Amino acid sequence: MSAPTQHTTRNSTSTATAAKETTAPSTPATQRLQGVAAPKRRTNARWRPIDITVASVIAVASGLVFWMFDLVVTAPSAFLEGLVPGLSGLISGFWYIAGPLAIIIVRKPGAAIYAETIGGLLELALGNQWGFSGSLVAGLVQGVFSELVFAIVMYRMWN
Repeated sequence: MSAPTQHTTRNSTSTATAAKETTAPSTPATQRLQGVAAPKRRTNARWRPIDITVASVIAVASGLVFWMFDLVVTAPSAFLEGLVPGLSGLISGFWYIAGPLAIIIVRKPGAAIYAETIGGLLELALGNQWGFSGSLVAGLVQGVFSELVFAIVMYRMWN
């Protein structure tokens, strides 16, 4: 006769493994369903050197583009104003590009104000027909209003 062989059942080990595999990690959505408060997401408002560098590059590039646009804007602006009074205001939206671009990329409070102000300062330094109030002050105001949109949603939405 042969010695009795031991048979191990896989059921006991496979059910334990299956139970481990089916247990999903706790996510904020499942925590809300279970009645556990999800931790609040906080925006880190502290600027790192890379944030300053990226915002500065955006500001300088925007300032150069603003200055080049200053050279050619009078002809299209006059044409649009001749068609319908006030239509040239559509072109004015171009000067708002640095603020939203900086705040979407850098994702820090103050990025829009920084980029628009530095862009306006560079535009003023290179020279244009609008002077101090048309470049630097306008850049600061545009940055504040670009920042205001993100501040309303408390910097939670970036899309």
